[in-house]
Amino acid sequence: MPEENKILEKLKKVMHPAINMNLVDLGIVVGAEMKNEKIIITMAFPVLGIPIKDLLLSKVREALSDFSEEVDFEIREMSEEEKTSFLNLEHANWKGM
Repeated sequence: MPEENKILEKLKKVMHPAINMNLVDLGIVVGAEMKNEKIIITMAFPVLGIPIKDLLLSKVREALSDFSEEVDFEIREMSEEEKTSFLNLEHANWKGM
């Protein structure tokens, strides 16, 4: 578990390009675990076809470049509760692109 905490702390520095918040606090990065010599990052998006998904995945991968393990992703759509929380945070912290 300590390694997962280090990973999440590192990802708290990854900012959303249009919202003045990091991906962890926004609820986009919802988990990190070490599995079979890989870092598995679970990410939830308000919709699966979000246009900046690849950019966000790239930013997460780049932030973890200090780690020697390969980075892989589990992607899912946010639940209604997660989506509501995300949209409220987006509205309160929107800065635009």
